[in-house]
Amino acid sequence: SDAWSTPDMVVQWIRICSRLGRENSAVEASDQMALALGPEPSPTTRRAIERADSAATAVTLILASPEFIAR
Repeated sequence: SDAWSTPDMVVQWIRICSRLGRENSAVEASDQMALALGPEPSPTTRRAIERADSAATAVTLILASPEFIAR
């Protein structure tokens, strides 16, 4: 929807992703990546998630990824 493409809504989406990342950081990021993004996320997305400095950041990146948003 066009409503989600405004700058304020993008910031709100990142905040939601961050909160969910903190709440769900106990699950392995690779397992969450496979469940949320399917078997073949883009190399850029996969690399960013694998390089995340914490499980919470990895989950945040999964939820904010183009592949997740497209679903």
